[in-house]
Amino acid sequence: MWGGGNGFVSLEIKNNGYEITLLEPGICGILNAKKRGLKKLICANFNEIDLYPNSIPAVGIFDVLEHIQNDYEFLNKIYQGLIPGGKLYITIPAYNFLWSDEDNIAGHYRRYNLYQLESIVKKIGLEIEYFTYIFSILPIPIFLFRTLPTKLNLQKKETQKRTNNEHKTRKGLTGIILQKIWNSELKAISKQKSIPFGGSCLLVAKK
Repeated sequence: MWGGGNGFVSLEIKNNGYEITLLEPGICGILNAKKRGLKKLICANFNEIDLYPNSIPAVGIFDVLEHIQNDYEFLNKIYQGLIPGGKLYITIPAYNFLWSDEDNIAGHYRRYNLYQLESIVKKIGLEIEYFTYIFSILPIPIFLFRTLPTKLNLQKKETQKRTNNEHKTRKGLTGIILQKIWNSELKAISKQKSIPFGGSCLLVAKK
């Protein structure tokens, strides 16, 4: 998995029985992933590594592509490394109209809609197997609490504080409601049903 961060997602994949190698440029992320028990760790930037052609069965880039300036070149390099029939899994923030200071702070170059993502993935030669929006309730709160304050030029210090609060685990009734929504989305995804809108895009493609 590229851009593996602290290894949280990678560990979940590993715990579901898959062999995984995590690539992460930040040493802090690598050390945190190691503390979580992950063994196969590479501390490097994607541009610093060479991939053997037709050597990788699957690649996951979860909230990574938005950080890449040349997305076509990045995806094409992954395409060359995948084995025939190999899978690419992508998640990415949705809708440029939801752009906010949080995107600037995180170093994003863009947000995508599904059709933009589908277009670039097809352009490099991959076959789309499934795509959908996820986190269906998020566009409205993202717009109200991120995009709108950005348009109103609120200070970035307050923006960062608000972002940190948003990332906290919700408890009580709010947490229960959110969990029910996420569970219903997981059920829809497991049946390959499409969710018509959401705060992020999910795409699965095959070489």
